[in-house]
Amino acid sequence: MIYTRESVMALIEEKEKIEQTLKELWDVLKSNNMGMTEPVIDSEGYPRSDIDVYQVRHARHQIKCLQNDHTALLQRIEEGLAVVLSPSSAENLDPNGINISPASPAREPFAKVDHVSLGSPANMAITVSRNEQSISLSLTPRQWSGRGLLGCNIVPVEKLDR
Repeated sequence: MIYTRESVMALIEEKEKIEQTLKELWDVLKSNNMGMTEPVIDSEGYPRSDIDVYQVRHARHQIKCLQNDHTALLQRIEEGLAVVLSPSSAENLDPNGINISPASPAREPFAKVDHVSLGSPANMAITVSRNEQSISLSLTPRQWSGRGLLGCNIVPVEKLDR
């Protein structure tokens, strides 16, 4: 897959939609005083009368499916960011494979890191903005003891209308 800034941003938006849906599904479980493991039947094997069994089972199923989708999407975002932010991305190609002129050197931020896990690849090296000065650091996705390949949470930068 060819990743562009726009495709990575679309993936990040999709991730946020999944996270919002997951939050709503967890709220359904909480409203029934349930989690992912509590039984939906009583000690005699009948459906519990104090909960909406269908709603709980449906929410649990959706949560499991969306958690899998979320994990796969995070992997695609990490891959896309590695491509978009790599130094070789200056050699841009259009969809037909023909070279086009490189982007201007002044790039607008499109994502920001709102959390970095200790000991992660992102903790070791990321591009940061400090005192309105950009400092370029190198980040290579790799396996580590935590989740994902980067060890950070990336969210889109909200642009103000100009």
